[in-house]
Amino acid sequence: MNRSFSKIRHIQESNQQLEKRMLSEEISNRDESGDLNLQFNDSFVLLRDLTKKKVQHYLSKMSESVNYLGIMDCQGGDFSDVDICSFNQLIHINLSGTPNNFDEFNDCGFEEYKHGLYSK
Repeated sequence: MNRSFSKIRHIQESNQQLEKRMLSEEISNRDESGDLNLQFNDSFVLLRDLTKKKVQHYLSKMSESVNYLGIMDCQGGDFSDVDICSFNQLIHINLSGTPNNFDEFNDCGFEEYKHGLYSK
């Protein structure tokens, strides 16, 4: 898992650009409770401060064209029922602040470059 500083920096900048783009495009949808804690379009999904049950619901409905998945500061993320390899375009995963079992089901080449941050 030896990554160069420039590779890590590139991944961090890509994550920042995606988050800025999400906010600037103001692409957001309300979940069933009316909270603005789910943001998505065809290429990214961002979940924040959700219960474990809601995270599971959104993971099961996620489009296979997603290339960025963020599950941040949620109560939990269970990947046991998610075939992460079926998301061929997924290249960045941010699980910061969310207890999860991603490492147990990660057999698709994702490498953790910083605690909770994964990239292909």
